[in-house]
Amino acid sequence: MYITTDNSRYDGVRIYSTASSVRITGGVPLCPEITDVIHLFGDNDFPLCDIDPGDYLRQEISVGSWLFTNTPKPVQPEPQVLSPRERREQAYETEPMIEYEGEEITVDEANKLFLQYSAEGNTQKYMDLQILIGRAKADVRARFPDGEETAE
Repeated sequence: MYITTDNSRYDGVRIYSTASSVRITGGVPLCPEITDVIHLFGDNDFPLCDIDPGDYLRQEISVGSWLFTNTPKPVQPEPQVLSPRERREQAYETEPMIEYEGEEITVDEANKLFLQYSAEGNTQKYMDLQILIGRAKADVRARFPDGEETAE
């Protein structure tokens, strides 16, 4: 197949279409916005169809691919603004900031160990963990004090 548009011919193309878009791939060049009607022909010069770029909401043109679509361009979501409390909770859950028995663990993981040692009556271990947890929480609170909002 080949197409013609704007007094140019492009051989070796393929056409893919859906209800809301048409993509032309193959021997098409990078060019500015396409405004002229595109005429599609079979290899035997039989006219197959016409594509009017004006019928589509937007175009994405690159070397080897022309897309004409009525699908709106995806919009990037706004960054989520977290409260200081939410940022602290996120840090407690995800940031390994406590070194305990040769491993880096999160505050949440340390809290689980603290409860386990407390339930077992292992006073020394849960007291050690209590000090480490308190320090880590103080560091996080210093990074995310109340009254400041931060974008994630």
